Amino acid sequence: MQPIADIFRDYIANDKLLEAINLLREFLKGKKLPALDTLLLLQSRYKKYHNDELGKMKSDEYLAMERQQIVQAMLALANEIETTQPETEPEPDNQHELTAIVAAIYANVHGMIVEDIELTMSTLHPDNPGFAGTRELIQQIFGHYDLQYEIRSIELLQYTPDVAVVQVVQRTIKSSGPDFINNEVVVLHTLKKDGRAWKIYGSAAKQITAL
Repeated sequence: MQPIADIFRDYIANDKLLEAINLLREFLKGKKLPALDTLLLLQSRYKKYHNDELGKMKSDEYLAMERQQIVQAMLALANEIETTQPETEPEPDNQHELTAIVAAIYANVHGMIVEDIELTMSTLHPDNPGFAGTRELIQQIFGHYDLQYEIRSIELLQYTPDVAVVQVVQRTIKSSGPDFINNEVVVLHTLKKDGRAWKIYGSAAKQITAL
């Protein structure tokens, strides 16, 4: 499996700073590590930076410098985590867990294919940071487009009994609707347990290729 530190770096490299923080926070939850304290400080600092940016309370130069310092601190944290990670990482303890994780991804895409908003939303974790705005966005997509989705591959990158990260390669092709660029996307999905069910907690596009 891919080390969590490398996945963390992937999020940072693709300018998904909040997603990176949320991902790492879930994996460190319940562990008494110095890295967790550092992460919580970074989370607080990022929220303050984001609020300043929205309100334009600071100069562009200050905001750019602050963002750069946050990114550098996050990369340093990745290096710290890398030195404390065990050489061997846990695997799903049975085939059922792996099947359930993969099934959650396919259920999400199936909901998009059949344009069933309730089915699609049921595959998202209720604590998903973007949960509230996702329903409206999906409804807009359903209202304007007829899209075809195809999962090309799924790879399990990280696993604990409660949190998993998978890399999905997915193609999206327009059948009808306004201007749309057909694409193939490499996306990282973080999944968490909701009761006994695996659900998507967060997502970040790693690479998008126009077709």
